[in-house]
Amino acid sequence: MEKQLANAKQLVASHRADGWVFVKEFRDAGITGTDDDRPELKQLMAAAQRHEFDIVVFQFIDRLSRHASYTLYLLERLDRLG
Repeated sequence: MEKQLANAKQLVASHRADGWVFVKEFRDAGITGTDDDRPELKQLMAAAQRHEFDIVVFQFIDRLSRHASYTLYLLERLDRLG
């Protein structure tokens, strides 16, 4: 996970001129991505509702959820939140 975080921070840093700023890491350590009831995932969605960020960066799409249909649901929800 440390390598994934380092890669995400590097990507954000490479877009600093575009206004990208690292806001927060949301990490459900020790909880499988197949579990949709994850505390940090809930925090991510709550932060999105509060418009605390514009972009979510993760190394692989399955880091968000291991279920394709739930991943699409989350992405659509994030998109609607703007």
